[in-house]
Amino acid sequence: MDYTQNYQLPQWVETDRIMMDDFNDMTQKLDAALHSLAGQLSQRGNCGMEILTYTGTGVFGPDHPSTLTFSAVPAAFFIVGPTSVTFGLGGAATALTYLSGATTSISYTTMDTLWSGTQLTYFDYNEKQQQNVAGQSYWVLALSFTDQ
Repeated sequence: MDYTQNYQLPQWVETDRIMMDDFNDMTQKLDAALHSLAGQLSQRGNCGMEILTYTGTGVFGPDHPSTLTFSAVPAAFFIVGPTSVTFGLGGAATALTYLSGATTSISYTTMDTLWSGTQLTYFDYNEKQQQNVAGQSYWVLALSFTDQ
């Protein structure tokens, strides 16, 4: 009988007699390896989420920036309005905004961002691009790594 390199699992050849003890030993090794792997995987790829909302005030530009405060610097964030989506990376100097108008055309613009700890400050040169149209509701999704 041959055995696998990593777990020493039996690999029967044509002339081998399959024995119950060999088979049971193999299933015990597989069970232990899968259990260990499942425990390791449960600690990887986890993602924390934070959701914020706000109502636009209509002010915009470098003299009237918008500010969001997160519980931690996110890996990525999304600001979603009725006709626009801004997304960026935590700590990055710019974010990208996709805008949709009355037509089916979609445009995009970059927006300057400034981070101070967990606080994001951003502005653009019109209220729609700054995600701050008066009276409109916006929501923010921040994603963070939880296993770091």
